[in-house]
Amino acid sequence: MKSKIITKGDIQIEYYTSGSGTENIICMHGHGRTVDDFIFLNDTDHKLILIVLPHHGNSKFPIEKIEKDPLSIIRDSATDSSLKFWKEIEGLEESIL
Repeated sequence: MKSKIITKGDIQIEYYTSGSGTENIICMHGHGRTVDDFIFLNDTDHKLILIVLPHHGNSKFPIEKIEKDPLSIIRDSATDSSLKFWKEIEGLEESIL
C-alpha cells in the first residue's frame, strides 16, 4: 500500500487505501500501533481506508488544537463530520467505522 497525504492549513493526515470492494472500512490505529494492525481486513469485498493518527507517521497536528476536554464532544456529530470528510476525499457511499 502507498500512503497518501491530505493537508489542510497546518494539519496533515497520512492515510492508506487498499482494495476496491463495495463495502468501505475506515480504521484508525491505537496509540503506539500502526495501520498494519488492519491488513487482515484486506480482501476483494472491501475498500480499506487506514488513517495514521496525528503525531504518528507523517500525520501532523498542532498541539494547541488538541481538544482539552474530549469527553465534552458529542460523539454522533464528530462521527458525522468525519464521515462527510472521507466521503468527499475518497468518494465513499457507505462505510463501517
